Amino acid sequence: MRSNPKFDNVFVLSTGRTGTMTFNYACRHIKNYTSSHESLCREYGQKRLDYPKYHIEIDNRLVWMLGRLENTFGKEAFYVHMKRRPEDVAKSYLNRRLSKIGIMAAYHRGILKRYDQVTMESAMDLVKTVNTNIDLFLKDKPNKMVFHIDNSAENLSTFFKLIGADVDLYAARAEMTKKRNVSKKRSWAKSLVQGVKMFLKYKILKRKHN
Repeated sequence: MRSNPKFDNVFVLSTGRTGTMTFNYACRHIKNYTSSHESLCREYGQKRLDYPKYHIEIDNRLVWMLGRLENTFGKEAFYVHMKRRPEDVAKSYLNRRLSKIGIMAAYHRGILKRYDQVTMESAMDLVKTVNTNIDLFLKDKPNKMVFHIDNSAENLSTFFKLIGADVDLYAARAEMTKKRNVSKKRSWAKSLVQGVKMFLKYKILKRKHN
C-alpha cells in the first residue's frame, strides 16, 4: 500500500552544477511524489510557480525568485539546499564560461557588469552569493535539510525519510552513481578567441561610458 506524502511541495535549491539532474533521476523512483528538473523555467508570472500537489521541483533558477517562493509556499513546503564543494562548483561553471545564455554569463555580465572573460574569482563569487541567499531564505523554515552531493548515499536515505517517500531505495541510489550534464572543458583555442572578443567588447563599452 502506497504511503501518503508528508508535504504538498518539495523544492531543491542550489547554485547549480551540484548534481541536481542526477538527483532528479533518483527522485523518479519515488511512487508517491512526481519529480521534475526545471519544468517551469520558461514560464512567466503566476505560471512560474504553478507546481502540482505532491511534487518535487529541482530548479537552481528558483534562487532568483525566493521572495515569490516565500509568498506562495512559505513554511508549508519542504526545502532542500543541495551543496557541493564550492571550488568544484566554480570550476564547473568556469568550464561553461563560453556559454552566452547560462547563469554564469548572466551573473558575470549582468550582475557584476563585467565584459571581460569569466574567471575563477567571479565563479566563486556566484557560488558564495547564491549559497548565502539560500541560507538566509531557509533560516526560519521548519522543514528543510542540507544535501551534500559528495555524501549522497546517506543524505538520500535521510531525504526520503523526511518527506515520507515511498521509494525504491536501491534503484534511487544506483542513479546517484551516474554522472549527467557534465561540464566539458573548452579548448584553449576557443577560450582564447572568446577572451579576445570579450576584451574588445569591454574596451568599446568602457569608452562609450567615459
